[in-house]
Amino acid sequence: MSIRTNVKFLLVVLMLCAAVQTHAAALESSDLILPLSKQYLIVAGDQINGSRNTTVAANNFELGANKAPVPSTDNFLDGGSSGGPSLAGNVPNLPSSGIRPIFQGIGGHGNIAIIGNEGEFELQDVGVYADPGIGIRVGAPNDSYNKSSNSFFNDPNHFPNTFNPITQTGTDVNPGDADQSTYIDPSGSGKPSSNVGVTYNYDHTDLVNELVAAREAISQADSTGTLNVSGNSGKISSDFTFNAASGINVIDINTGGNDF
Repeated sequence: MSIRTNVKFLLVVLMLCAAVQTHAAALESSDLILPLSKQYLIVAGDQINGSRNTTVAANNFELGANKAPVPSTDNFLDGGSSGGPSLAGNVPNLPSSGIRPIFQGIGGHGNIAIIGNEGEFELQDVGVYADPGIGIRVGAPNDSYNKSSNSFFNDPNHFPNTFNPITQTGTDVNPGDADQSTYIDPSGSGKPSSNVGVTYNYDHTDLVNELVAAREAISQADSTGTLNVSGNSGKISSDFTFNAASGINVIDINTGGNDF
């Protein structure tokens, strides 16, 4: 799966995961537990440079579910003939102890917030499993901002596969095998359904205010470490290792003015 989103807001969201309860014990007992933000798997900010563009894009597999072995292999579907991505053996092994189990199956937490009023979203061959009362909330006014194709919302047939966490196997579910009443695709595409799970013209003012308040709190928190990648010129493509301490971490990222 690949996801592209506005880095400015994405970094804030990632930082929130590590730091919303820092800046003295007061934060831990305050209301700054991000009740709105925590509803979403992805929060995407305003469009870049003020122009209409794709704010969120994802392709293949699913959001709000993890229907694959951990780490994934390329042969867990269709009797061993398909799967992927082939991470097993190509990434470091998970620690044998001291970590939480990696969830497998359908969690249903794939809610998406697209804040900008001209932010498009493009889901290609994606199964979204989310809260029906939240789903994909878009600030833009209509489905001309929906560029999705062959994507489904809470498909009961489990697009894109029927992975069973117990057997660690499953079968592919093609778009034609999915429930045709669950298409996220926009209207006019000739699908039996459209815009399922999507709400347009959604007012994200409260969510933005919550993120701003959290950002201010994080900015005031004491740094617990620095990730210095300033030695790279242009876009960073190197691998870096940062050892986080147990508990809350507030990380300063020094890019030297380069992209990160």
